Amino acid sequence: MRDSPAFCFQHLEKDIVMARQVAGGIYYDLDGQLLEIKRQLRQPSGYGFDPNALKSALQLIVEGKFNGVTEKKTALAIVASTMLEASPVKKTAKCFGGKRWTYHDSDIDAWLPAEQPATDVASISTYQFATQPTFIEMARAVLKVGPDFPIEGLTILLFRHVLTLPQLEQLVEKQEAGIDVGLRTDGYANFAFVEDSEGGVSVAHVRRGGAGWDGGVLRLSFDGRWHRVYRLLVSNSDAVTL
Repeated sequence: MRDSPAFCFQHLEKDIVMARQVAGGIYYDLDGQLLEIKRQLRQPSGYGFDPNALKSALQLIVEGKFNGVTEKKTALAIVASTMLEASPVKKTAKCFGGKRWTYHDSDIDAWLPAEQPATDVASISTYQFATQPTFIEMARAVLKVGPDFPIEGLTILLFRHVLTLPQLEQLVEKQEAGIDVGLRTDGYANFAFVEDSEGGVSVAHVRRGGAGWDGGVLRLSFDGRWHRVYRLLVSNSDAVTL
């Protein structure tokens, strides 16, 4: 199945960190400090500090998190802002069909309402990722809430930012017409929060392959991480960064 969890890892890569040559006096200073830690650990009388705290501190240092502080990264950055026309009610089964589309995942009809509601003129922002977020992390970034904000609360607040499938179709048509709305057209997915039939929020995705566009849907709780090349489409968000 195209929407298997392995799909999100197809283009997953690790961050590249630029290495620096360590030479001269600073190398010997660092080496001496590491030896001093070892000496203290081997004392017959025991280590004079909390070994668990040392372990945690060393792990932070190994990860480059000096003093336990890292540079704050912007989770999402805007690449395009698009005004969409109003759209009428449309049956969900009729969405992602026609000559433009080559695949309509059956989960769309199983998970989403039978009809997509009518929408007024809407502003859609397209974001790229600065990290490799899960859907939940994307939602928290959009809503500007902390990492401990409960999923139930996310769902309620996300309704203001959902798209309908006809709105996604509009964005695809604009991109194909030569209007850059920020969609990836090289096989990578473009995500959008959508209302599902259980009164919650799921995540639709559209992508263009060799023969045309395909569409599918995944659960908001799916915990796969998505590479920076993917895009997120958000309604009613004018923030340049999130």
